[in-house]
Amino acid sequence: MRNDKLSPAEEIREHGKSAQGRKELIRHLDGDRLTAREAILAKCYDCCGRFVDGKEDCRVTRCPLHPFMPYRESQEEKPKREISEERRQAMRDRMQKVLNAKRQNTPCLLPRMTNCHTLEIFSPQDEGSVMSKEVRAK
Repeated sequence: MRNDKLSPAEEIREHGKSAQGRKELIRHLDGDRLTAREAILAKCYDCCGRFVDGKEDCRVTRCPLHPFMPYRESQEEKPKREISEERRQAMRDRMQKVLNAKRQNTPCLLPRMTNCHTLEIFSPQDEGSVMSKEVRAK
């Protein structure tokens, strides 16, 4: 006798329409961890009835996930992250430091914040010891 009862993941694999969010929802139902973006795609796929009537905007603008919906009509309403020029420069400097260390095949000394007042330097050569910037300068 054939088992007509399919698990939700098997049902989507067999009958689910191919659209953004399908594989993410299947992975979620199989017990895998999803990133925030993958979770949003999976939820939109599920909420829109697996897009059985077509891949289009759900038009539920009151939904907090609507700005991130894959098939929304107006793409410009997605919130953008504002990064100050000072922060951009700090990111560039860190990346340059990593790239230079990679080219020289040496470990990179990247700063890390332990609290809001003390900047500490960590190096794999220090074997787990951490020195404050003031101590390292001596």
